[in-house]
Amino acid sequence: MVQALLSVPALALLAGAQVDATRGKLYSSRQNPTFDWDALAPSEALVWQSCYSTFFCAKLAVPLDYTSNETSTAAIALIRYPSKFKFDDPQWRGPILYNPGGPGVSGVAFIQAVGPTMSSIIGDEFDHVGLDPRGVGLSTPQLKIWQAVAEQPKTLGSLVEQRTSREASLMSTAFVARDMLRIVEAFGQKQLQFYGFSYGTVLGAVFAAMFPDRVGKIAIDGVVDVEDYFAAQRSTLPTMLALLLPSSCALYDPNPVVIGARVRRILNQLKREPLFVQTSPTRYGTLDYGLAKSTLVTALYAPYAYISTVFAGLAAAEQGNGSVLFEALLALNGIGCGDAVQLHDNLHDLEEYYGEISQNSTFADVSKSRALCAGWRVQAAESYRGPFVGNTSTPLLVIGNTAVITDPVTPLQSANKVAAGFKNAVVLTQNSLGHSSLAAVSTCTLAAVRDYFQAGTLPPAGTVCETISTIFPAEAGVVTRNVADDIKLLAAANELVRNAQLSRLGIEGILLS
Repeated sequence: MVQALLSVPALALLAGAQVDATRGKLYSSRQNPTFDWDALAPSEALVWQSCYSTFFCAKLAVPLDYTSNETSTAAIALIRYPSKFKFDDPQWRGPILYNPGGPGVSGVAFIQAVGPTMSSIIGDEFDHVGLDPRGVGLSTPQLKIWQAVAEQPKTLGSLVEQRTSREASLMSTAFVARDMLRIVEAFGQKQLQFYGFSYGTVLGAVFAAMFPDRVGKIAIDGVVDVEDYFAAQRSTLPTMLALLLPSSCALYDPNPVVIGARVRRILNQLKREPLFVQTSPTRYGTLDYGLAKSTLVTALYAPYAYISTVFAGLAAAEQGNGSVLFEALLALNGIGCGDAVQLHDNLHDLEEYYGEISQNSTFADVSKSRALCAGWRVQAAESYRGPFVGNTSTPLLVIGNTAVITDPVTPLQSANKVAAGFKNAVVLTQNSLGHSSLAAVSTCTLAAVRDYFQAGTLPPAGTVCETISTIFPAEAGVVTRNVADDIKLLAAANELVRNAQLSRLGIEGILLS
């Protein structure tokens, strides 16, 4: 039996378990008092209460088990950044539901961070709605796994099977898709409007395949290979970027091959001689090979924001100073296994699997998904594993970043693969590094998203959107739109990328790696 030796908080987040310290950070606001979610009673009709000054919150009661006739319910936490129009106004365009990724990232926290910005970009005729999928954040059922910190080294799968197997079987993506249909109907609507990122693209594809006639508009961005996802495997992982770095980079060399060799040398140095770091009386630890490499791969999710800092940290670590990279790590940093086919991998099987994927990726040794699911024995009550095809009532908008090495988790080939299954779906390519279009500022991409939700207009096939983001200050950004004509969209784009990265990056670096 393979044991997953992550920290208790990391595994708790992965399994959808409640971690009070994290919960407090996710559901409070710098400006507004924390909303008392526990006092909010679930109901089959949406009963909204004012929360966080400009939002409305609710809990929707949905069937706990869609495969059973039992009357027990799950409670789905929802937050709504409201349209300027009331529900009964003919100019109200209905809700757009969002899923920021994971699985395990809170949609409530995401909309709390970006709801006003999404409203200014896509339109204030819509309600912009975030949900915590069942098993995540404030929604139920929850997995309650650990009873003591000393249990950390025990196999996650066996603890789930012993203590919370019923709840774990009711957290599948198929059930979440059915929950979203209930939410749409509770709004008095017939078709789903949805914008999903990363794991949210799995959710969007599953919904479109299960309910093709209930698709209003579905945009999926940073597309996961759904077949890989349901097989608990990764056919693509990031490789070391061969960037032509400017002289302002701490690892600058005119030859990118030399840069790659230097990064590998620094990592191997940390493997042999980890660095003890203490940046304050309460902030200390060991910077070793695993932490440094995980920080590097996580930074590839949003390279325009983090790569320069991480490269500076690697250069400092080369000189024996681990504090820069350690601080960068602190700043960055049951659904998937239940969805996947049951694995029976032993240690030899995992060594073989990681040996194969390491042929194509320098980061295979920090990919956790296969090992975490190897000991998982609880299967979902319902799991939709394909086919991912459909003649949807409205074609899908599918967004991917430029090429296989530039999105560390969801390369463009996955976007093309998923789009091919849905009639008339169009792939929009954003010419940028990082994970999903949220990694970089592109008014072109956001204008296309706005046009899609506003009028159902898809960009021409083969459209490539440039960005204005830069990794290093010396770079000159590229602009393909007349920014002077759309200064409001540019400002909103910058705000969206900044807030979305803060909302999503830390947990996704754990969950999708």
